[in-house]
Amino acid sequence: MRVRRVSPQQRLRDDSGAVAILVAILMTVLMVMGAFALDIGNAYAQGRQISVAMDAAALSAAAKVGQAMPINTACTSTVLANIGAQSIAQAEADAINTKNRKNGLAEPVQSVSVTCQDGGKAVQVTVGNSRGVPTALAGVIGVDSIRPAADASARYVKRTVGGGLRPWAVCSTTLTQAQQNPGSTYWTALGNWNTKDSVGICGTSAPGNWGSVDFDGGSNSAGDLADWTLNGYPGPVTIPDPYLPADPGTTNSSALRAAFQSLVNQVVLFPAVDGISGSGQNAVFDAVGVGTVKVCGVVYQGNIYNTTPSGGASDCWRTPSPPTATTTTQDTTIGPFKVKGSMTKNSNVLTIPANTFASIPTGPDISNQATIRVTGAAKQGNTAVPLVSTVTLPDPLPTTSITLTDKADNTVTNVDVTITVTSTKATTTTTGGFGLYDDKGNLQDQIQFRWVNYTTSSYTGPGGSGCALTDPTCVGQTVLWR
Repeated sequence: MRVRRVSPQQRLRDDSGAVAILVAILMTVLMVMGAFALDIGNAYAQGRQISVAMDAAALSAAAKVGQAMPINTACTSTVLANIGAQSIAQAEADAINTKNRKNGLAEPVQSVSVTCQDGGKAVQVTVGNSRGVPTALAGVIGVDSIRPAADASARYVKRTVGGGLRPWAVCSTTLTQAQQNPGSTYWTALGNWNTKDSVGICGTSAPGNWGSVDFDGGSNSAGDLADWTLNGYPGPVTIPDPYLPADPGTTNSSALRAAFQSLVNQVVLFPAVDGISGSGQNAVFDAVGVGTVKVCGVVYQGNIYNTTPSGGASDCWRTPSPPTATTTTQDTTIGPFKVKGSMTKNSNVLTIPANTFASIPTGPDISNQATIRVTGAAKQGNTAVPLVSTVTLPDPLPTTSITLTDKADNTVTNVDVTITVTSTKATTTTTGGFGLYDDKGNLQDQIQFRWVNYTTSSYTGPGGSGCALTDPTCVGQTVLWR
């Protein structure tokens, strides 16, 4: 038996070869791990951006298509084709998707579909998009790009409120503010009031119309108005509806006053509107949604109702108070500066160069008083002396001449004219105040309310039946919506 001896040098050479192979294997593994860390992480971030963009695109596109739907018409494929729903949705989705690109590059959405859902009561828009993301390290394992994708769907729904709406419209912008601040009390005009500074619902008014809601479009009696205020309108009301009838009548019945008092501390539904238009019996509200609110109190016909019929106090009433206006003035001296001017004897017109008053500020809250000194234009005995005159500068400011308060005793041509202007700016600051007042400080009819967090409250429908406000089939869409 022959035994071969291996020297230490030979063993070292063999070990070094094994280490080289191991290092090569580990480098490949590290490259793959780097690909996962860098490329997959980048693809994930891009995927999140696509997902957010698709959510926004679906919501906005569904709203655009829904707003184009004919009023009181069920959704069908024919109706969608007639209004060009596919083009509307694609254009809106593309625009929103582009806005969500950080680099601002235009990026059409790859997949957009518009369908009718819920038996024609809803329009659904589904969007989908993907984007190739080049890899930096994953090419080592043959992956040159990763394509994250996302899709989203949104519906525009017209719901029919099953009854209980009160006949008093609230401006949608006011409801939105209340929804964002549920612990704060807000007010809304009660009816079609107008003052010097404010007009009607959402800044709009309808001549010859009181401003309550006439749900059935018929001859609305004082009894109907009181009953609907007390118990809610018993029939269905479709919202959105840009032609919700308004009531042209007025009333000051004891039944309506009692109904207003009954609302205190109640959670009720009010139609949310974007305004009122038309006149008299043809006036209509642009109803866009439904607001769920708690009534804090009512001001009506000089009466304040902020307690319940049993005498319980409102827990969210705020005492109305008119705003306080404070005016402060600030004087600024401009000048003295010199120009050349001319006057004719026995005339009070001073001719000056154009743009003499170019540096003087103007505005409805600014008054300018100028002291003007015209060399040699007056006499003291037989001696020529300066004519000094103080005048209020008109608005717009004089250009090439100005009328002084005094006439010249001498004719002077191209003489020195020294002008000093005191510019007074008045600033009016309005502080405090809550509620609706006219321009004379008189308290106007209004309803105070707070937004109700409908996830923790309940609503009692017509006939005393109760249901959770989280159930949209019970009370319709109980949050402000379009």
